[in-house]
Amino acid sequence: MSAVDDLKALLEAINGQDRDALIHRQKWGEINLDEAKHDFDRIFFITDTLVVLPLDYLTDQIVSQIKQSLDTVQQLFAKIDEFSISIDNAAQVKNGFITQAKQGSDQLYVAASQWIPFLAYRKGDVAQNIKNLSSAVIEANTIVSNAKSDIETKQDEIQSIITAAREASAGAGAAVFTKDFSRESQRCADSAKTWLMSTVGLALAAISLGVAFVFLPQDGLDSGQLMQQLIGKFAILGFFITATLWCGRIYKALMHQSAINRHRSLSIQTLQAFANAAEDSQAKDAVLMEVTRAVFGSTQTGYIDSKETHQDASIKVFDVAKSILPKADG
Repeated sequence: MSAVDDLKALLEAINGQDRDALIHRQKWGEINLDEAKHDFDRIFFITDTLVVLPLDYLTDQIVSQIKQSLDTVQQLFAKIDEFSISIDNAAQVKNGFITQAKQGSDQLYVAASQWIPFLAYRKGDVAQNIKNLSSAVIEANTIVSNAKSDIETKQDEIQSIITAAREASAGAGAAVFTKDFSRESQRCADSAKTWLMSTVGLALAAISLGVAFVFLPQDGLDSGQLMQQLIGKFAILGFFITATLWCGRIYKALMHQSAINRHRSLSIQTLQAFANAAEDSQAKDAVLMEVTRAVFGSTQTGYIDSKETHQDASIKVFDVAKSILPKADG
């Protein structure tokens, strides 16, 4: 059997379809495919026309293209015949049928409509057929034009969705880091309170021992015994003073870290506020750079001497951020 014979058999099979049953069926209840009626009518308009035309004048490639479009239509009709409202997603499947009907009719129009005038001319019904079928060619061109427009519109929509997703992701990430810095700041502050109490306790103990050593002397001791007791007292007093200073340094370090983390949390919140308010990409880049400097740079809190901090850290972080961040478009 030739390709043209296969196409004719497929046309007859499609034309033999119960056309009303594609739209309404009693077992479907209130569900119907009225929205696809126009697309079904267009499909049968093409198949009714092709079945009476001399398809032997078409090349095998053209016949294959038309048959491919008709195969898609026949598969859709088979799915509709098997459709049941008892499935869970019946409404969704129905909507899918409507979309597939539109796509199938569009594909069939594009594949077959441009050859129908030629076949009609070869058949001899030139005047009437050219008048009727030229409108089909115009409609096919309109469909192609509308499809291109839809594609461009969808591309813009997809790009806007991607942009919105990136901004939402950045905002969510900033919120997470803000909470982390705030939580770490509070943890350091709580630990600092414990060390402050230890510092105060050791300081009071050192003062009490010093007072006791000075105002409670022991009589009747020779120079050797006196020297031995002084050395012991100085050792004990030195231990408490050293412990007091050591606890105090830890307290200052923890308060320094608490202040820095609090500063970072506020800086990220500031970044979110200014980035959302800025409309220009260059302004957003500038805000991001400054907040990067504020978050990761060296910050003076007053708890630790500035000579103890690394001044070049902020410059290095700033340079790395500047090199990896994308440049703003002009």
